[in-house]
Amino acid sequence: MTGLMKKQPLMTRMMACIWLITAVGLWVTAGFAWIADYYNITATHQHTAPFFLAVVLLLIFGYGLRTKIEKINTLAICIIYFSIISLFAILISSLFSIAFVRLLFGIGGAMFLLSTLLALSFNINTASRWYVLLLIGVGWSISFVSNFVLLNSLYLWVMSFLFVLLWSCIALRKINALKLYVRKLYSDEPWTLKHCVIAGALMLYFDFVFFFWSIVVMVFELFNVRQWLRRL
Repeated sequence: MTGLMKKQPLMTRMMACIWLITAVGLWVTAGFAWIADYYNITATHQHTAPFFLAVVLLLIFGYGLRTKIEKINTLAICIIYFSIISLFAILISSLFSIAFVRLLFGIGGAMFLLSTLLALSFNINTASRWYVLLLIGVGWSISFVSNFVLLNSLYLWVMSFLFVLLWSCIALRKINALKLYVRKLYSDEPWTLKHCVIAGALMLYFDFVFFFWSIVVMVFELFNVRQWLRRL
């Protein structure tokens, strides 16, 4: 992989590193969720409110830091990144089964890893829409094979395909913003390549958390409305 990276232009290398760190972030989320479930570090009925308050405050604080990310050093960004991952892992392990989390986030991580390797091997621009199409194709292929081998229910089939589509849409939405990070390497206060990569991965993960949380809230609201209508 190192040999493939060295042959690529700076933009391609930076974007490839962002996608690879995103893959690691998804796998780490699944790992943290398993640890949280194994040691019962999840939100309970007695401690739900403080837990969700802490999550919301951290996300707001982190989002504020992201908007001023040029003033934060690389180590601080890494700490914020893994703090968000760990809290989000606890959150999803409280809402969903660990099998569900491992399947979706495992597929997501594999999708980014294999897509990036294929893009580097066949000279596909990792900062283009072709890469997003590659993400969808690879992600859906992995979803099909995984669900077929594991004999999963239709629900898991649908959710895994939607999860791939969600991440592909986030990647498409953020590609142009991530490209601008290359300019930071040559600005008056230049960033290092590592700083650009970690900052880009953090931006992607934040978008995913907010998208995912919005969808979960919307589903729960629809469920509550449905129950309310049944009582009429």
